[in-house]
This record gives sequence, C-alpha cells and structure tokens, in this order.
Amino acid sequence: MAGHPHATPNGRMVAARDAIAAYYTATAGQYARWWHPTLLHYGYGPEPGSVARMTAEVGARLAPRPGGHYAEGGCGVGGNLIAWAQATPDTTWVGCTVTPAQAAAAADLIAAAGLAARVQVRVGDYQAWPDPPATYDGCVFLESLCYAPDPAVVLAEAARIVRPGGRLVIADGFRWREPATAAEAARFAAWCAAWRLPGLATRDALTAALQATGWHLQAWEDWSRAVQPSVRRLRRLAWLAAPVVALGRLAPAERDNWRAAWLQATLFGPPGRALCGYGCWVATR
Repeated sequence: MAGHPHATPNGRMVAARDAIAAYYTATAGQYARWWHPTLLHYGYGPEPGSVARMTAEVGARLAPRPGGHYAEGGCGVGGNLIAWAQATPDTTWVGCTVTPAQAAAAADLIAAAGLAARVQVRVGDYQAWPDPPATYDGCVFLESLCYAPDPAVVLAEAARIVRPGGRLVIADGFRWREPATAAEAARFAAWCAAWRLPGLATRDALTAALQATGWHLQAWEDWSRAVQPSVRRLRRLAWLAAPVVALGRLAPAERDNWRAAWLQATLFGPPGRALCGYGCWVATR
C-alpha cells in the first residue's frame, strides 16, 4: 500500500506490523472456533451475544448517515464492516488489515453477504492510508489502536483522511495507572508480549493524543464493567485449554493466545485495584 511522506512507518512500526500479521494468521482458527467466527474483540454486557453487541454499540457511537463513506483501521476479517453496512443501508465502508489471510477471508464473507458493492477490505497499514485527504465521513478503531507503537501517528493519519466535521470512535483497552509492583509489571509485560501489543497507553495519554492530532473529544465512556463478562469468559476458556497447552502441541502463537487470555483477567477491571480498563472515545474533526 502506498503511503505518504508524513505518515511513513519507521522500522519499529514495520516490525510491530509484521508481528501482528503473523500472530493473526497463526491464531485464526482459535478465534473462529472459540470466540466468534467473524468478530475479534471483547463483548459488551452479558452473554450470550455480547460480541455482536459490542459491534452494535460502537456503530451507534459512529452514527453513520445515509450516503456516508466510512473507514475501519485494523478491521480483521471484516465482521464489523458487514454488520455496520447491514444496519445502515446507503453507506459504504473500507477496512484495512495488515494480515493478507484476513483480507482474503473478508472478501469471501463480504461476497456471501451480498455487500461487495458497498464494503471493501484491503491489505494495508492504518499508519499510512493510500487515500487522499478528507476521503471519509468517519473512522473506527475497535481494539486495533492498541497495536500502534505510537497512537498519535495513527490518529494524525485518521485526521488527514476524515473530512472536517467527521467522526472518530475508539473502543479499546488502556491503563488506569502505572504498575504498582514488580509482579504486576511482569504480568502486564507478559500479557502484552503474548498478544503482540507494544504496550498500553493510559487513558489520559490517549485523550491527549487525540487533542494533539486535531480531534475534538465529544465523549468518553468507561466500559470496564461492560467487558467483564468477556474477561471472565476468556479466563474460563484458558482454564479449559490448559491441558492442551501442557501437551506442548500448539504453535507458539496459539500457546501465547491462551496465556494472554488467562493473564488479562488479572489486569482488567474498574478503577481502583485494576491496572487496566476499557473505554470508548468519540471525537470529531
């Protein structure tokens, strides 16, 4: 994908991108079998149906209008895009993923849904979109901004491709604070490594990055309690998978995936004792 001089990924960004692509290629079967066939994120509220509900909640914050053209950075296999297009006729959608296997799977899913004329997923880097300025009416990052070594680079690029007055929605994890102990810091580092995260910004740092890159914050919601059923579900799945992990027959990325599923339950929660939370930012250009 062609980039732009002011948004050219550096070596650190490229390395992170390649690690993420390899991880999602290796774990595609795990996600489809144990989590959701097309949606690769935490759920919102109680089971069943929480994962699809998260997609709907994020779509409601974006509030797409008829005739609008929208982007999702880090779109996976296109499950969110399909759901949003089905919910809002007369809109068009473009997503990018760094994982070629995801883009190929998305093309099949989009065709099966009869949405090829309105939804496109391409292989690309959300740090450097190929589109001209002011292409989109809005942009979404649903648990994808966390993979950016420098979120400000991604947010600046989103500001470039979204029209003035357009909307941005971020739903993602963040840190409430710094680790309080060496043990907590070690758990956090192990979790980040297992899920190929470069780290996790604090809520205040993400908010400051938004404002520094030309976005005007309209709302912030604490969804830490809303994702707790998913946090607990992941922990249960990791416990069930422990005998298989112990046999040593999984690929490294699959093993790491289960390790991260266990560790996240020790990190996420409401403010107070928890290190990490989950929030939704809504901003405009």
